[in-house]
Amino acid sequence: MAFGALLVDARGEIRDRCFGTPKTAAYVDRLGGSPGVRITEEAWGTNALATPIETRHPIFISGEEHYLEILKSVSCFGMPIVHPLTRRLEGVLDLICRTKDASPLMRPVVATAVRDILDRLVQESAEITSSAFNAFRKACASTTSPILLVDQDEMYCNIYASDAFTSPDYNLVREAIASAPANGTCEVTLSSGLKASLRVTTPGREQVVSVSLADRDRKVIPRRRPTDVSIHGQLLDTLLAEAGSGEGRADRR
Repeated sequence: MAFGALLVDARGEIRDRCFGTPKTAAYVDRLGGSPGVRITEEAWGTNALATPIETRHPIFISGEEHYLEILKSVSCFGMPIVHPLTRRLEGVLDLICRTKDASPLMRPVVATAVRDILDRLVQESAEITSSAFNAFRKACASTTSPILLVDQDEMYCNIYASDAFTSPDYNLVREAIASAPANGTCEVTLSSGLKASLRVTTPGREQVVSVSLADRDRKVIPRRRPTDVSIHGQLLDTLLAEAGSGEGRADRR
């Protein structure tokens, strides 16, 4: 199987890409996926690069589900990259292959790469105490529930919280924990009407908040500024290796 990885910025412009084989790179070029090209829903229809920019949700599109005829030979999985601190959309990471080579592993491979990108973003921009960050990471590693790290001016969340919460919900949570004990629990009703129980711990000046949603049947789909092209380049190479292209070193163009 031969895969390609494409990275676009918040405008949908292709900023970086890499491929398992030169043949795959040439094929994507014929599709119109060259560096500097801007991918939009208006021009391309529903696709795994532009649609996540509009919805902020990951999407898998297979073959005939594409609007443009030229794209119906490929399958793609795209996931948005949302800055954990600023909540700003930074771009989308997409894995592409011929439809006959599509695999269920495309989803977790992209999700893993996006988590790596988010970790880099946090390391570069977050000014939080190491004890609080370690507590946050430990909490995230042991659950699929929403987890928040709350500072005086910023709020960092895991991918489950970023999908479960809307923008007003973060303010509701901040207001609720302001009157909660340093290490205790409180409840809040989210903008959707869903009730959430908040368990607060205070390892430093920040608060780590574990969230339990009343509706456990709610399905949460993980979703997540390109910082540095070289950083993303390393991640894209790793992404292709994990996807199992079987063709040796990734070809970057």
